[in-house]
Amino acid sequence: MQIRALMVMLTAGLIACGQGGNGKSEELTQQQLRVDSLWGMFREVKELLRYDMTVISARKAEMDSFLQLARFFTADQLSDDEKSLLNQYNGIYRVYKPMAPAYKEIVIETEEIFFRIKTLEKSVAAGTYKAQRQEFLKTYGEERLALGAHLERTRNTLGRLGAVEPTYERIQESVEDLFARKQPKLLDGGQ
Repeated sequence: MQIRALMVMLTAGLIACGQGGNGKSEELTQQQLRVDSLWGMFREVKELLRYDMTVISARKAEMDSFLQLARFFTADQLSDDEKSLLNQYNGIYRVYKPMAPAYKEIVIETEEIFFRIKTLEKSVAAGTYKAQRQEFLKTYGEERLALGAHLERTRNTLGRLGAVEPTYERIQESVEDLFARKQPKLLDGGQ
């Protein structure tokens, strides 16, 4: 009887110890799953960033240069089609002008977010938050909110750029040709 009681107590003790260990590993698993959810949101942002940051800035600068030159055209130097082309180009520029710096900020902030998530992931793996559950939840919550806002801003910016991109690609060559033909006339005073 004593042996049986001893075995029951020993078994109960082992079960209790096993559950305590599982509780801690369960907490670690939950923290890792939360970090994984941040990586999922981060991947969404990265998938949206399909343009090279320098390409967007270069396009904006090129459009700015062309439109500065276009101010020197007189009405009689341009056909109705050329005027229409420049109006379309100006409309695209109005989107690119604020979006180029916004896009650059998004790319830079995306890299900062990457490092914050990576740091959080390493801290979780090292057990830094093992005894600091509330601190982890606070940090995770802040990162999730920031990443959610960043994702929304990225979607908005890329939606606006994406809306004018087909028109830009369609007319850019025509605009370059127009300026190649008309620029010597501008330099000669329209002669």
